[in-house]
Amino acid sequence: MSNSIDVLKNLVDAAGGIQRQNRFNVVLNTPDGINTIPAIRVSFGGRQLDTIADKLPGPGHGRNVPFMQNYSSYGSNSSNLVIRFPIEQNWKTYKLLETWMNLIVQDGSISGDVSFARPYDEVIRDGFVKVECLDMNGIIKTTFTFKEAYPIKLQPIELSADTGEFATFDVFYNFRNYEAI
Repeated sequence: MSNSIDVLKNLVDAAGGIQRQNRFNVVLNTPDGINTIPAIRVSFGGRQLDTIADKLPGPGHGRNVPFMQNYSSYGSNSSNLVIRFPIEQNWKTYKLLETWMNLIVQDGSISGDVSFARPYDEVIRDGFVKVECLDMNGIIKTTFTFKEAYPIKLQPIELSADTGEFATFDVFYNFRNYEAI
């Protein structure tokens, strides 16, 4: 019987190592085009199958039959895709995301045609967020693609005179579904 440490080492080796949480890229398809944007943190992955009882005879309510996939976090209506971006000196990423949100729903704060919502096909359908997980050599090992994704919330920004930290902001995204390839 082999040592349990050797078994664990062999399993990790067969999987190509263990993924580090700090090796990733974020790629956004915005109305501006495809942008690879530096990100500090990405949080995602909440997924569940909602079920309904089939009421067949037997203990309880019968079998639970899956009927829908749910991506919301903790059963709420909030997004479970959150990305933290650094704020650059020229605020490029923030301005890109703000412009994207303004194209989705114009609230009258920008000039031009005023409407409550642009056609879904025009601004959202082609939008995506890709999170590319990299190995130690920067080679993409897995890509999570969030389809029909668009920003729904820019968290408040805290600017402070404290030294040692740089400014960041969090963005919440809505999406239709996602896949890992």
